Amino acid sequence: MKPEFLAAIAGGILSLLMNYVPGLKDRFDRLSANGQRAAMAGLLLVAAVLTPVWSCWKPEAGGLGACLRGTDWQAVLQAYFYALVSNQSVDRISPKKRDREAEAAQTLSPNEIRAREGLPPLRFP
Repeated sequence: MKPEFLAAIAGGILSLLMNYVPGLKDRFDRLSANGQRAAMAGLLLVAAVLTPVWSCWKPEAGGLGACLRGTDWQAVLQAYFYALVSNQSVDRISPKKRDREAEAAQTLSPNEIRAREGLPPLRFP
């Protein structure tokens, strides 16, 4: 298998794990938005580095050192890009918890919103 394909699969799986596995989801949700982005970018970078190495590593051919020396680092960057794209695609289509109050606020008229906030209604001449 090509490293880019493996990295794309890893990116999608990481997104699903962080959204659905109870222990991971709780820990991941405790992070700030920037912390979540940094953690995911770091995990995807690890996946992008490991996939080309994993795809070429053969113990009888010199092991890990020979594989690292022969790795095309442009392929690692390409694998990282595919992992990011796959991760974000899966994240966007994953069901999210609905914010019913925000949805209700989008359907209210301006005067209804002002009334909720304790402000006087708008009056137009």
